[in-house]
Amino acid sequence: MRPPVMAEASRQPPSGSPAATSRRRLLADSWARRLVTGGGFAIIASILGILLFILVEVWPLVGAARVEPEASLPISGAPRAVLSDPHRSWVLTLGLDGVVRGWRTADGAAAFETDLLAALPGEPPGTPSPRPGLLAVQVPPGGRLFAASTEDGRLLVVPVEFQVSFVGDRREIEPRLEPPVWLTLDPSGGALGAFALQADPEDGLTAAAQLADGRLEVVRRQVDSNPFTGEMRESVARHSAPVAYRLSRLVMSADQRDLYGGTGGGELLWWQLAGGRPDDLEVTSAGSSGVTALTLLLGHRALVVGQADGALGVWVRVREGEECERFRLTRVRDFAPRRAAVHLLEPSQRNRGFLA
Repeated sequence: MRPPVMAEASRQPPSGSPAATSRRRLLADSWARRLVTGGGFAIIASILGILLFILVEVWPLVGAARVEPEASLPISGAPRAVLSDPHRSWVLTLGLDGVVRGWRTADGAAAFETDLLAALPGEPPGTPSPRPGLLAVQVPPGGRLFAASTEDGRLLVVPVEFQVSFVGDRREIEPRLEPPVWLTLDPSGGALGAFALQADPEDGLTAAAQLADGRLEVVRRQVDSNPFTGEMRESVARHSAPVAYRLSRLVMSADQRDLYGGTGGGELLWWQLAGGRPDDLEVTSAGSSGVTALTLLLGHRALVVGQADGALGVWVRVREGEECERFRLTRVRDFAPRRAAVHLLEPSQRNRGFLA
Protein backbone atom coordinates (compact mmCIF):
# COMPACT_ATOMS: atom_id res chain seq x y z
CA MET A 1 0.00 0.00 0.00
CA ARG A 2 1.48 3.29 -1.17
CA PRO A 3 1.76 6.21 1.22
CA PRO A 4 -0.25 9.33 0.25
CA VAL A 5 1.67 11.84 -1.81
CA MET A 6 1.76 15.26 -0.20
CA ALA A 7 1.81 18.19 -2.62
CA GLU A 8 4.60 20.61 -1.93
CA ALA A 9 3.36 24.06 -1.02
CA SER A 10 4.11 26.72 -3.59
CA ARG A 11 6.76 29.10 -2.61
CA GLN A 12 5.40 31.84 -4.90
CA PRO A 13 3.49 34.72 -3.22
CA PRO A 14 -0.30 34.89 -3.67
CA SER A 15 -1.41 36.37 -6.95
CA GLY A 16 -3.37 39.13 -5.19
CA SER A 17 -0.42 40.42 -3.16
CA PRO A 18 1.26 43.70 -4.14
CA ALA A 19 4.44 41.88 -5.03
CA ALA A 20 2.56 39.95 -7.74
CA THR A 21 1.21 43.12 -9.47
CA SER A 22 3.46 44.42 -12.18
CA ARG A 23 4.31 48.09 -12.57
CA ARG A 24 2.69 48.15 -16.01
CA ARG A 25 -0.60 46.90 -14.60
CA LEU A 26 -0.54 49.46 -11.82
CA LEU A 27 0.05 52.20 -14.38
CA ALA A 28 -2.80 50.90 -16.58
CA ASP A 29 -5.13 50.81 -13.58
CA SER A 30 -4.19 54.38 -12.72
CA TRP A 31 -4.93 55.64 -16.24
CA ALA A 32 -8.19 53.65 -16.35
CA ARG A 33 -9.27 55.21 -13.06
CA ARG A 34 -8.49 58.68 -14.40
CA LEU A 35 -10.35 57.94 -17.65
CA VAL A 36 -13.47 56.71 -15.85
CA THR A 37 -13.40 59.68 -13.48
CA GLY A 38 -12.94 62.11 -16.36
CA GLY A 39 -15.80 60.48 -18.30
CA GLY A 40 -18.06 60.80 -15.27
CA PHE A 41 -17.24 64.47 -14.91
CA ALA A 42 -17.81 64.96 -18.65
CA ILE A 43 -21.26 63.36 -18.40
CA ILE A 44 -22.16 65.54 -15.42
CA ALA A 45 -20.90 68.64 -17.28
CA SER A 46 -22.96 67.68 -20.35
CA ILE A 47 -26.12 67.29 -18.26
CA LEU A 48 -25.49 70.63 -16.58
CA GLY A 49 -24.88 72.19 -20.00
CA ILE A 50 -28.21 70.83 -21.28
CA LEU A 51 -30.02 72.16 -18.21
CA LEU A 52 -28.32 75.55 -18.67
CA PHE A 53 -29.33 75.63 -22.35
CA ILE A 54 -32.95 74.82 -21.45
CA LEU A 55 -32.89 77.54 -18.78
CA VAL A 56 -31.55 80.12 -21.25
CA GLU A 57 -34.20 79.17 -23.82
CA VAL A 58 -37.08 79.18 -21.34
CA TRP A 59 -36.03 82.26 -19.40
CA PRO A 60 -37.69 84.74 -21.86
CA LEU A 61 -41.04 83.11 -21.06
CA VAL A 62 -40.76 84.40 -17.49
CA GLY A 63 -41.11 88.02 -18.57
CA ALA A 64 -43.48 89.82 -20.90
CA ALA A 65 -43.06 89.63 -24.67
CA ARG A 66 -41.20 92.47 -26.34
CA VAL A 67 -42.04 93.74 -29.80
CA GLU A 68 -39.27 95.77 -31.40
CA PRO A 69 -39.86 97.32 -34.85
CA GLU A 70 -37.07 96.63 -37.32
CA ALA A 71 -38.18 99.13 -39.95
CA SER A 72 -40.92 101.66 -40.66
CA LEU A 73 -42.32 101.77 -44.19
CA PRO A 74 -44.54 104.46 -45.77
CA ILE A 75 -47.20 101.99 -46.90
CA SER A 76 -50.14 103.35 -48.87
CA GLY A 77 -53.25 101.98 -50.52
CA ALA A 78 -55.25 100.91 -47.42
CA PRO A 79 -53.84 97.34 -47.24
CA ARG A 80 -55.95 94.53 -45.81
CA ALA A 81 -53.38 91.70 -46.15
CA VAL A 82 -49.59 91.76 -45.72
CA LEU A 83 -47.01 89.22 -46.89
CA SER A 84 -43.22 89.12 -46.49
CA ASP A 85 -40.41 86.86 -47.66
CA PRO A 86 -38.45 84.70 -45.15
CA HIS A 87 -35.54 87.17 -45.21
CA ARG A 88 -37.89 90.15 -44.66
CA SER A 89 -36.46 91.93 -47.69
CA TRP A 90 -39.88 92.78 -49.13
CA VAL A 91 -43.30 93.68 -47.79
CA LEU A 92 -46.23 93.08 -50.16
CA THR A 93 -49.75 94.29 -49.47
CA LEU A 94 -53.16 93.77 -51.03
CA GLY A 95 -56.17 96.02 -50.55
CA LEU A 96 -59.80 95.92 -51.62
CA ASP A 97 -58.81 97.77 -54.80
CA GLY A 98 -57.15 94.57 -56.06
CA VAL A 99 -53.68 96.08 -56.36
CA VAL A 100 -50.61 94.32 -54.96
CA ARG A 101 -47.98 96.83 -53.85
CA GLY A 102 -44.46 96.07 -52.66
CA TRP A 103 -41.81 97.92 -50.65
CA ARG A 104 -38.16 97.08 -50.09
CA THR A 105 -37.38 97.07 -46.39
CA ALA A 106 -33.74 98.10 -46.97
CA ASP A 107 -34.56 101.59 -48.25
CA GLY A 108 -38.36 101.78 -47.95
CA ALA A 109 -38.78 102.32 -51.69
CA ALA A 110 -42.05 101.38 -53.38
CA ALA A 111 -40.73 99.13 -56.16
CA PHE A 112 -43.58 96.79 -57.06
CA GLU A 113 -47.21 97.25 -58.16
CA THR A 114 -49.59 94.91 -60.00
CA ASP A 115 -53.32 95.29 -60.59
CA LEU A 116 -54.85 91.84 -60.24
CA LEU A 117 -58.16 92.91 -61.75
CA ALA A 118 -56.72 94.57 -64.88
CA ALA A 119 -57.38 91.51 -67.05
CA LEU A 120 -60.11 89.08 -66.00
CA PRO A 121 -60.02 85.40 -67.02
CA GLY A 122 -61.46 84.60 -70.44
CA GLU A 123 -61.26 88.20 -71.67
CA PRO A 124 -58.60 89.63 -73.97
CA PRO A 125 -56.48 92.42 -72.52
CA GLY A 126 -57.99 95.84 -72.94
CA THR A 127 -61.60 94.62 -73.06
CA PRO A 128 -63.76 96.97 -70.95
CA SER A 129 -65.68 95.08 -68.30
CA PRO A 130 -66.93 95.85 -64.80
CA ARG A 131 -64.34 95.10 -62.15
CA PRO A 132 -65.63 92.68 -59.53
CA GLY A 133 -65.81 94.22 -56.10
CA LEU A 134 -63.61 92.60 -53.46
CA LEU A 135 -65.22 91.96 -50.09
CA ALA A 136 -62.29 90.65 -48.04
CA VAL A 137 -58.65 89.70 -48.54
CA GLN A 138 -56.32 87.52 -46.49
CA VAL A 139 -53.10 85.53 -46.36
CA PRO A 140 -53.81 81.94 -45.20
CA PRO A 141 -51.82 80.87 -42.10
CA GLY A 142 -48.47 79.49 -43.19
CA GLY A 143 -49.25 80.15 -46.87
CA ARG A 144 -47.50 82.33 -49.37
CA LEU A 145 -50.39 83.64 -51.39
CA PHE A 146 -53.05 86.32 -51.45
CA ALA A 147 -56.72 85.38 -51.47
CA ALA A 148 -59.76 87.61 -51.97
CA SER A 149 -63.51 87.05 -52.03
CA THR A 150 -65.73 88.88 -54.51
CA GLU A 151 -69.28 90.17 -54.64
CA ASP A 152 -70.13 87.76 -57.46
CA GLY A 153 -69.39 84.51 -55.60
CA ARG A 154 -65.77 83.91 -56.60
CA LEU A 155 -62.42 83.59 -54.90
CA LEU A 156 -59.26 85.11 -56.35
CA VAL A 157 -56.09 83.20 -55.42
CA VAL A 158 -52.66 84.63 -56.29
CA PRO A 159 -49.55 82.60 -55.32
CA VAL A 160 -46.48 84.70 -54.54
CA GLU A 161 -42.92 83.60 -55.24
CA PHE A 162 -39.75 85.32 -54.05
CA GLN A 163 -36.95 84.64 -56.52
CA VAL A 164 -33.46 84.57 -54.96
CA SER A 165 -30.30 85.27 -56.93
CA PHE A 166 -26.72 86.17 -56.02
CA VAL A 167 -24.52 88.89 -57.48
CA GLY A 168 -21.14 88.07 -56.00
CA ASP A 169 -21.75 87.73 -52.26
CA ARG A 170 -24.87 89.91 -52.33
CA ARG A 171 -28.23 88.21 -52.18
CA GLU A 172 -31.00 89.73 -54.28
CA ILE A 173 -34.68 88.88 -53.85
CA GLU A 174 -37.41 89.84 -56.29
CA PRO A 175 -41.14 89.14 -55.83
CA ARG A 176 -43.12 87.51 -58.60
CA LEU A 177 -46.84 86.83 -58.80
CA GLU A 178 -47.99 83.54 -60.28
CA PRO A 179 -50.96 83.57 -62.68
CA PRO A 180 -54.12 84.16 -60.61
CA VAL A 181 -56.64 81.37 -60.08
CA TRP A 182 -60.36 82.13 -60.05
CA LEU A 183 -62.64 79.74 -58.19
CA THR A 184 -66.42 80.00 -58.42
CA LEU A 185 -67.90 79.01 -55.09
CA ASP A 186 -71.42 80.35 -55.66
CA PRO A 187 -72.60 79.65 -59.25
CA SER A 188 -75.60 81.92 -58.69
CA GLY A 189 -73.26 84.90 -58.23
CA GLY A 190 -74.11 85.76 -54.64
CA ALA A 191 -71.70 87.58 -52.36
CA LEU A 192 -69.44 85.36 -50.27
CA GLY A 193 -69.24 85.49 -46.51
CA ALA A 194 -66.40 84.18 -44.37
CA PHE A 195 -63.91 82.11 -46.37
CA ALA A 196 -60.69 80.11 -45.97
CA LEU A 197 -58.36 78.20 -48.25
CA GLN A 198 -55.04 76.39 -48.49
CA ALA A 199 -52.95 75.48 -51.55
CA ASP A 200 -50.19 72.95 -52.11
CA PRO A 201 -48.43 71.97 -55.37
CA GLU A 202 -49.13 68.28 -54.72
CA ASP A 203 -52.41 68.35 -52.80
CA GLY A 204 -54.01 71.02 -54.96
CA LEU A 205 -56.19 73.83 -53.66
CA THR A 206 -59.13 73.59 -51.28
CA ALA A 207 -61.37 76.59 -50.56
CA ALA A 208 -64.40 76.97 -48.32
CA ALA A 209 -66.85 79.83 -47.91
CA GLN A 210 -70.29 80.50 -46.53
CA LEU A 211 -72.75 81.46 -49.24
CA ALA A 212 -75.46 84.06 -49.05
CA ASP A 213 -78.09 81.39 -48.24
CA GLY A 214 -76.02 80.16 -45.27
CA ARG A 215 -74.67 76.96 -46.81
CA LEU A 216 -71.02 76.04 -46.48
CA GLU A 217 -69.49 75.40 -49.89
CA VAL A 218 -66.17 73.53 -50.22
CA VAL A 219 -64.40 73.45 -53.59
CA ARG A 220 -61.33 71.30 -54.24
CA ARG A 221 -59.24 72.01 -57.36
CA GLN A 222 -56.61 69.56 -58.55
CA VAL A 223 -54.34 69.99 -61.58
CA ASP A 224 -52.70 66.81 -62.87
CA SER A 225 -49.94 66.65 -65.47
CA ASN A 226 -49.57 63.84 -68.00
CA PRO A 227 -45.95 62.61 -67.62
CA PHE A 228 -45.78 61.63 -71.33
CA THR A 229 -47.51 64.49 -73.13
CA GLY A 230 -47.14 67.24 -70.51
CA GLU A 231 -50.85 68.01 -70.87
CA MET A 232 -52.43 69.64 -67.81
CA ARG A 233 -55.86 68.46 -66.73
CA GLU A 234 -57.93 70.34 -64.15
CA SER A 235 -60.55 68.70 -61.96
CA VAL A 236 -62.91 70.50 -59.58
CA ALA A 237 -64.99 68.78 -56.90
CA ARG A 238 -67.77 70.53 -54.95
CA HIS A 239 -69.39 69.69 -51.64
CA SER A 240 -71.99 71.55 -49.60
CA ALA A 241 -73.14 71.33 -46.01
CA PRO A 242 -75.92 73.18 -44.18
CA VAL A 243 -74.84 75.54 -41.41
CA ALA A 244 -77.22 76.83 -38.77
CA TYR A 245 -74.90 79.70 -37.81
CA ARG A 246 -73.72 82.87 -39.51
CA LEU A 247 -69.94 82.47 -39.64
CA SER A 248 -67.71 85.41 -38.77
CA ARG A 249 -64.36 83.69 -39.44
CA LEU A 250 -63.03 80.56 -41.16
CA VAL A 251 -59.54 79.05 -41.16
CA MET A 252 -58.20 75.85 -42.77
CA SER A 253 -55.24 73.66 -41.80
CA ALA A 254 -52.28 73.42 -44.16
CA ASP A 255 -52.97 69.74 -44.94
CA GLN A 256 -56.50 70.72 -46.02
CA ARG A 257 -58.07 68.18 -43.65
CA ASP A 258 -59.57 70.41 -40.96
CA LEU A 259 -61.76 73.49 -41.22
CA TYR A 260 -62.52 75.72 -38.23
CA GLY A 261 -65.12 78.45 -37.98
CA GLY A 262 -66.29 81.06 -35.49
CA THR A 263 -69.61 82.85 -35.09
CA GLY A 264 -70.83 86.15 -33.75
CA GLY A 265 -72.41 84.28 -30.85
CA GLY A 266 -69.13 82.73 -29.66
CA GLU A 267 -69.56 79.23 -31.12
CA LEU A 268 -66.61 77.31 -32.51
CA LEU A 269 -67.26 74.89 -35.38
CA TRP A 270 -64.92 72.15 -36.58
CA TRP A 271 -65.34 70.13 -39.77
CA GLN A 272 -63.12 67.25 -40.85
CA LEU A 273 -62.63 67.48 -44.60
CA ALA A 274 -62.53 63.92 -45.93
CA GLY A 275 -61.46 64.43 -49.54
CA GLY A 276 -62.87 67.95 -49.42
CA ARG A 277 -66.22 66.84 -48.01
CA PRO A 278 -67.21 68.67 -44.78
CA ASP A 279 -68.18 65.83 -42.45
CA ASP A 280 -68.41 65.28 -38.69
CA LEU A 281 -69.33 68.79 -37.60
CA GLU A 282 -68.54 69.52 -33.95
CA VAL A 283 -69.83 72.64 -32.22
CA THR A 284 -68.52 74.01 -28.92
CA SER A 285 -68.83 77.34 -27.16
CA ALA A 286 -66.04 79.85 -26.52
CA GLY A 287 -68.37 82.04 -24.46
CA SER A 288 -70.99 84.64 -25.26
CA SER A 289 -68.59 87.03 -27.02
CA GLY A 290 -68.30 86.78 -30.80
CA VAL A 291 -65.27 85.24 -32.52
CA THR A 292 -63.38 87.99 -34.36
CA ALA A 293 -60.06 86.29 -35.29
CA LEU A 294 -58.68 82.78 -35.86
CA THR A 295 -55.27 81.36 -36.70
CA LEU A 296 -53.36 78.08 -36.37
CA LEU A 297 -50.11 77.20 -34.58
CA LEU A 298 -47.80 74.24 -33.86
CA GLY A 299 -48.09 72.53 -37.20
CA HIS A 300 -51.70 73.71 -37.42
CA ARG A 301 -52.67 71.51 -34.47
CA ALA A 302 -53.55 74.38 -32.14
CA LEU A 303 -56.31 76.92 -32.80
CA VAL A 304 -55.89 80.47 -31.49
CA VAL A 305 -59.21 82.28 -30.93
CA GLY A 306 -59.66 86.03 -30.51
CA GLN A 307 -63.01 87.47 -29.46
CA ALA A 308 -64.93 90.74 -29.44
CA ASP A 309 -64.49 91.30 -25.70
CA GLY A 310 -60.69 90.96 -25.97
CA ALA A 311 -60.59 87.32 -24.85
CA LEU A 312 -57.69 85.34 -26.27
CA GLY A 313 -57.25 81.57 -25.92
CA VAL A 314 -55.74 78.45 -27.44
CA TRP A 315 -57.77 75.35 -28.28
CA VAL A 316 -56.56 71.87 -29.26
CA ARG A 317 -58.17 68.59 -30.25
CA VAL A 318 -58.39 66.22 -27.26
CA ARG A 319 -59.26 62.53 -27.50
CA GLU A 320 -62.47 61.54 -25.71
CA GLY A 321 -61.51 58.56 -23.55
CA GLU A 322 -58.55 56.22 -23.92
CA GLU A 323 -60.14 53.90 -26.49
CA CYS A 324 -62.39 56.39 -28.26
CA GLU A 325 -61.20 57.70 -31.61
CA ARG A 326 -63.33 60.84 -31.45
CA PHE A 327 -61.78 64.19 -30.65
CA ARG A 328 -63.25 67.39 -29.30
CA LEU A 329 -62.01 70.96 -29.21
CA THR A 330 -60.83 71.91 -25.73
CA ARG A 331 -59.55 75.21 -24.41
CA VAL A 332 -56.07 74.65 -22.95
CA ARG A 333 -54.73 78.19 -22.48
CA ASP A 334 -56.13 81.62 -21.70
CA PHE A 335 -54.17 84.84 -22.05
CA ALA A 336 -54.84 88.11 -20.28
CA PRO A 337 -57.81 89.76 -22.01
CA ARG A 338 -57.00 92.54 -24.44
CA ARG A 339 -58.47 95.99 -23.88
CA ALA A 340 -60.45 95.81 -27.14
CA ALA A 341 -61.65 93.30 -29.70
CA VAL A 342 -58.97 91.09 -31.27
CA HIS A 343 -59.16 91.67 -35.04
CA LEU A 344 -55.90 90.15 -36.28
CA LEU A 345 -53.83 87.11 -35.29
CA GLU A 346 -50.53 86.58 -37.09
CA PRO A 347 -48.43 83.42 -36.44
CA SER A 348 -44.65 83.62 -36.28
CA GLN A 349 -42.39 82.09 -38.91
CA ARG A 350 -41.59 79.18 -36.57
CA ASN A 351 -45.33 78.66 -36.04
CA ARG A 352 -44.92 78.66 -32.27
CA GLY A 353 -45.95 82.16 -31.22
CA PHE A 354 -48.29 84.78 -32.60
CA LEU A 355 -49.00 88.48 -32.63
CA ALA A 356 -52.45 89.69 -31.58
